[in-house]
Amino acid sequence: MGLFSRKAPNLLTEAGNRQAAETATKKAKKARRAGDHEFAGHCDAYATEALKQAEMAKRHGR
Repeated sequence: MGLFSRKAPNLLTEAGNRQAAETATKKAKKARRAGDHEFAGHCDAYATEALKQAEMAKRHGR
């Protein structure tokens, strides 16, 4: 099912990437509370990459 349960954000825009990062961070917190540190690490890495992509989209004016 992936990281998003309903409508996936548009990963070509800054706002979409920021939304993806926020969602991944929330999922990482939930996973840590549940004791799934491997999935939490995956979510943190995804959030970090989404924030990098958001900055790149901002520079390119998307």
